[in-house]
Amino acid sequence: MSAFGRSVRSNSSRPILVRAGLSRDQLQALNEDLKSNDVQVVDTVFDALCITGSPRLNTTIDAIFMAPPPLGLSEGEVIQAFRRTDPEIRLILLLPGDESQRAGLAMSTGFNDAFALPASTARLQKAIDPTYVEHADPEPHQPSSVEGVENEDTRSMAESKSSARRSIVEIVLEEACSRIEEESRAMPDEECSLLKENIPEGDFGDIRLIHCMMEGEEINQIAVDIIRSKSGIMSARHLLEDEPSDDQELDSAGTCIPVGRPEEGLGYLIANEEDNGALTSWADWLRYWLILQQRHASLRRQAWTDELTGAGNRRSLYQVLGQVIKRARDERRAVTVMCFDIDNFKTYNDRFGHEAGDEVLCETVQLLRSVIRRGDHVFRVGGDEFVVIFAPDPSGPRSACSSPPESIEQIASRFQHQIGSLQLPQIGVDAPGTVSISAGMVTYPWDGQTPGDLLRRADQLALESKRSGKNVISFGPAARERTQDEFPQDPDA
Repeated sequence: MSAFGRSVRSNSSRPILVRAGLSRDQLQALNEDLKSNDVQVVDTVFDALCITGSPRLNTTIDAIFMAPPPLGLSEGEVIQAFRRTDPEIRLILLLPGDESQRAGLAMSTGFNDAFALPASTARLQKAIDPTYVEHADPEPHQPSSVEGVENEDTRSMAESKSSARRSIVEIVLEEACSRIEEESRAMPDEECSLLKENIPEGDFGDIRLIHCMMEGEEINQIAVDIIRSKSGIMSARHLLEDEPSDDQELDSAGTCIPVGRPEEGLGYLIANEEDNGALTSWADWLRYWLILQQRHASLRRQAWTDELTGAGNRRSLYQVLGQVIKRARDERRAVTVMCFDIDNFKTYNDRFGHEAGDEVLCETVQLLRSVIRRGDHVFRVGGDEFVVIFAPDPSGPRSACSSPPESIEQIASRFQHQIGSLQLPQIGVDAPGTVSISAGMVTYPWDGQTPGDLLRRADQLALESKRSGKNVISFGPAARERTQDEFPQDPDA
């Protein structure tokens, strides 16, 4: 019996075709080929799950045709959900033509069948009913899985797939590439033709450029090196419009070609020699790499920062804290973490509106950045909840005016004092008292040795500060007494 109570399969059966992930042409062809089966088309796998799990359904769903699940939803999760709904249902994975090698792996994870599109009507019928025999002349054989692959190899492929985890940067880059590809398809035909004609063929060093973007570095110098190497014009250089430039340099240049449209602000490709047409095509090539870098940088910022305040978000907190702790462990140095929230923050939103509340949040982050040292990090992890990482700072004080060594307690106390004097134009003289914070401070390795342990302990101390009357900073055993340069011989000591 299924999880939703259907114990008997009906004599009347039909397949479901999931629209998500299929192109219009693919959907139309599949719908036509499965018409005789009274196929039902739904938008997502969740819609298909609702239908297969309905106890009032008079018609049994015998097969689900679907494209690979969207990002964030694994094939294993999809298979498990359908199996709990109806263990007898056939799950068929439809693959793009360039991913046909995934068929064997998909079947090893639990799909009943998997094959590349386009597929013949007979192939679709065979997927629904493995006993189906085609009466017409058979079409050329198209394997439903990767033939000749030993079970051990298939398991190895599955293990490789499950162990491969793309980083957020790789995901962001892939999304950026997809967006640019979509925009290029929307370009006027003459512009696309111009691009195809002018971009030289061959190895441009694309892997170096992609790696540079994934690391968050500028690609300009690498791109110029590639242009010089491939064109033979060793005087070629890229001049950005926002760079301090010598007008005489532009006037004396034998070639000065705008990179893209003027409004795009991508600068100029210049050289001492007169242009013979080669640099024009390379300027077009450079334009699209610079646009890709801009889109990638924008998506990266969205993935790692809080949109309102510009502080890091929860995702970046865990990554940065993990990196800081690893470096501190290697260098045998301490790391202090402060968790705090703004006292009575709801009052600002209720009395003066969310715009005033947003101003309080933004001003808090700006003030924090003016107080902490170079190398420290600020994160907003909730509505009015913040985390500060006081990383080891071997370079010494933040400025010549600082008195080394400045303790973390001094920095936190100065911030606590200054936030009470914030000038908030949105609230003005009607502010409900001064802004204050309740905070908890802990230090690695004494108060915790993992990001999760440190954050949980700091949050507990912040809660104690709230309960003790607010506008209080509670310290862990080490946060008040230790300096960043001290580290125990034994981290467990």
